[in-house]
Amino acid sequence: MRALMILLLLPLAVPATAAPAAPPAVAASPARPADFDTRVQHGLALARFAQPQDIIIPQTMRQLDESLVASMKGTEQIQQIETALPGFTERYYAAARPELEAYFKSRLPQLWQAMAETYGQYLTVDEIDQAGRFFGGSVGRKVVRLANERVDARAAIDAGVKQGVNDTELTEGDRQQMKTESVKAFLGSIGSLTPAERSALATFSASPAGRAARRVGPAVFKTMTTWMSERDPKIEARMGEIALNVAAEMQGAKK
Repeated sequence: MRALMILLLLPLAVPATAAPAAPPAVAASPARPADFDTRVQHGLALARFAQPQDIIIPQTMRQLDESLVASMKGTEQIQQIETALPGFTERYYAAARPELEAYFKSRLPQLWQAMAETYGQYLTVDEIDQAGRFFGGSVGRKVVRLANERVDARAAIDAGVKQGVNDTELTEGDRQQMKTESVKAFLGSIGSLTPAERSALATFSASPAGRAARRVGPAVFKTMTTWMSERDPKIEARMGEIALNVAAEMQGAKK
């Protein structure tokens, strides 16, 4: 029952390439640059600044804690299970939560690598390093933290639940809703910056590196949503095992 295997629901943090206005579309991928490997090496540092584990994982779990059970209970399949085993969803999530958190942590390096390769395709080493210096600094890190705190991940979680129930892919509408929520979260974070911090953000955004980062924003977003949607049979089987164990325990308690 893939409906019980809600795996890849990492709420979208605003990417390092976010900007106050929606970025323009990226053209087809250019030919791989000669220094691609070097760009990717530098891009890994930028990816870790854009999606830092100490911010992403706690916020992911907070969003799941707040929304996942309700999203699951909104599906017909879970409603049927709840009719037979009231309280199943809460018990399933409590049992699965530690393993989900460990799984998200284990997959972050894959996301960083994919983002680094996207940066390497479109940005020069100097542009990557300048963006890294900004997002690795106090202002950039604050923007990333505030945006993650403000992002409304309910649409992403609902989309993930639908994926699980129907065994489908994310729709373009799902992706657009996630992008909208990411931009809203970014804009919401600006109000919590000091005038000096807003000035620093504006200066970076207007710089050649900031403009280049905005241009690659759609490609980074596509990379992130593709990563979110990837299947992993091993963890799916583990989540199914947890669900069956919880159901068996509840059935045993009824007897």
